[in-house]
Amino acid sequence: MILAQNFNYSSKMLSIFFAVTGLATAFAVVVVQPSIDRYGSADRLVHATEKQQIVTLPSALAGYKRLFSDLCLEEHCPALFHCTGGKDRTGWAAASMLTLLGVPDEVVMREYLLTNDQLLPASKPIFDRFESMGGDPELLMPVYGVRKEYLQAALDEMRQRFSTIEGYFTEGLGLDADLLRRLRATFVEPVN
Repeated sequence: MILAQNFNYSSKMLSIFFAVTGLATAFAVVVVQPSIDRYGSADRLVHATEKQQIVTLPSALAGYKRLFSDLCLEEHCPALFHCTGGKDRTGWAAASMLTLLGVPDEVVMREYLLTNDQLLPASKPIFDRFESMGGDPELLMPVYGVRKEYLQAALDEMRQRFSTIEGYFTEGLGLDADLLRRLRATFVEPVN
């Protein structure tokens, strides 16, 4: 599969990857060199693009609308939210919520990057099996790990489309100002 000019991933590696990870779907992605130059590599570009879509796809917007609406309901608190991998959809949910609650961007980013410390060790058997079958474990990093560029791409897309986090919640998700107030009241404790 050719991901970009000068980036050729062999079908053997993809077969090993799908056998080890259990993923059943492959996507052919065509990218242009200026985009690769911006993100540094084809895998970073692919994942940055995916993170931008997590902010704008209608299905994503509908899912996040329901999540944040449900978090305002007493019967859903305390709450735990997660997704299959626990880093992409969950990462954006946590980052957007923390941003809405007024947490500084650098703290949100630091929390997001903890995924690499806390999730990757649990994936070691997958990395080991992939390597034992002839795969390069580094190829799995974009799937199981996170990078600053991923969240930054989502935040940039959110700000480009909606200007502010409040715009994302009101215009993008269709939530009203009262719900935003209730989210803040539920999840922020005033400091005296």
